[in-house]
Amino acid sequence: MTGIDPALLRDGRLVLEHKFDKLSIQNARRLCVELGIANKGEDIAESITIAEIYARKNALVEVTANNTENGETTTVRTKRQKKKKAQDPLFGFYS
Repeated sequence: MTGIDPALLRDGRLVLEHKFDKLSIQNARRLCVELGIANKGEDIAESITIAEIYARKNALVEVTANNTENGETTTVRTKRQKKKKAQDPLFGFYS
């Protein structure tokens, strides 16, 4: 296991360690559909990790527009819009 502080991995610190294998293409595409990822994972051609799928969800969305008049292609990068949290009508002003 890499990327985790060794202090957390010492004896007595973890109750359970669970490792996730890569998802099959079919399961990865299902998760993309479930998470509402734009292309529904249709471009997935090999097994990938859950982290890679969530990275897609949280990544910048690239939109390509073709101008048929002069044959130019324009690419615009936009942030994925976040859902607005519902505010509590009583305490929303103060929180």
